[in-house]
Amino acid sequence: MTSNSTVEFSKWRRRLWPFHKFELRKLLPLILIKFLISINYGILTCLKDTLVVTGSSAETIPVLKGYIVLPTALLATLIYSKLSNILNKRHLFYAVTSSFLLFIAIFAFVLYPNNELLTPHKTAAWLLDYFGPNYAHWIAVYKNWIPSMLFVAAELWGSVIILLMFWGFANDITTVSEAKRSYNIYIAAGDLAAFSIGPIVILFTRKLSHLNFLYTVQSLLSFALFIGLLVITTFWWINKYILSSKNFLNPE
Repeated sequence: MTSNSTVEFSKWRRRLWPFHKFELRKLLPLILIKFLISINYGILTCLKDTLVVTGSSAETIPVLKGYIVLPTALLATLIYSKLSNILNKRHLFYAVTSSFLLFIAIFAFVLYPNNELLTPHKTAAWLLDYFGPNYAHWIAVYKNWIPSMLFVAAELWGSVIILLMFWGFANDITTVSEAKRSYNIYIAAGDLAAFSIGPIVILFTRKLSHLNFLYTVQSLLSFALFIGLLVITTFWWINKYILSSKNFLNPE
């Protein structure tokens, strides 16, 4: 009877939580990093669509996705490849993530507050008269270059921070045996973050609905900056206290 119970428990353990205690020191920080960067991706995605649609129209989104995001992503991959030959993987993570956070800070507190002042109304009107309505979508992207930059940055957060930074880091420190058991958990952490975005955005918008929309944008992006700093801190912690230990793969 005891033997059968033990076998049954082991079977369910393999299905529900197939991890050893000593593996949690590495698994839990990785889950946290995946959850946090997915939270930021959701926040940036909500804002990019809102600002682009309100600034111009939804018809500019295919132009941004097809003709601007794709070449920019290829350029970002090339830059990442060049930097990987100069910096070690730890410093590369810091440099790339900090660059995105720096842009978010500049957008929130410099560019977007001065959006009307920096919008090229006159040249956009002249371009529309010269080229005609067939190029109106391209001209709208040029006119609303500040929201367009956030749109591109949000798309790059998904391809660079999530795909290159996180999954590259996870692949480097995860064995094949661990990957079979842990990668679904990381994906689930991203899915949980996606479910959390709605309540987070609603909380900020309701609290600040009586104020200028600028404060909602700044508050959400300030929260994204805080989340980004948590990502960098967690990454630093796992490198300093987990990966630097010679026996981090061994049971205690």
